[in-house]
Amino acid sequence: MNRALALVAALALLVSFGMGQFTDPAPEFRVRSIDGQELTLSKLRGKVVVLNFWFIACAPCRVEIPKLNQMVKEFAGKEVVFIAFAPDTEDELRAFFQETEFDYQLVGKASETARRYRVIGAPTHFVINKEGRIVRERRGALEDPGKELGDVIRGLL
Repeated sequence: MNRALALVAALALLVSFGMGQFTDPAPEFRVRSIDGQELTLSKLRGKVVVLNFWFIACAPCRVEIPKLNQMVKEFAGKEVVFIAFAPDTEDELRAFFQETEFDYQLVGKASETARRYRVIGAPTHFVINKEGRIVRERRGALEDPGKELGDVIRGLL
């Protein structure tokens, strides 16, 4: 019986690790988007911040882009900021986005930011509350971003 309880506890830990709820302070970042806008987490206090770590060659990342765009449209005009971080260069991102629309603010060459957020795979999503604390981490492609992240965002607004 102890072995079964240990297995259940281990599975619960793995599930929570993959889609965690936290209240840890989000690591600060100061980056420039590919359109030249400076983005600093501390200056975004008072807004819900949604981060997406991805890369061009990641097929699941590309599949979820239209769904993420729908979420951006849903929260347009609200106190929510969407930022996507990729290790790809700005030139590679610009070339990719001539064919694909992505409504998040885009930051290239973002490996250092991914390291600070302890991202180990893509896609990975974070929701940061208005006080600058991580309240949700989701690793892996989102089947329904409007449900999986949207509910969290709506609860923070």
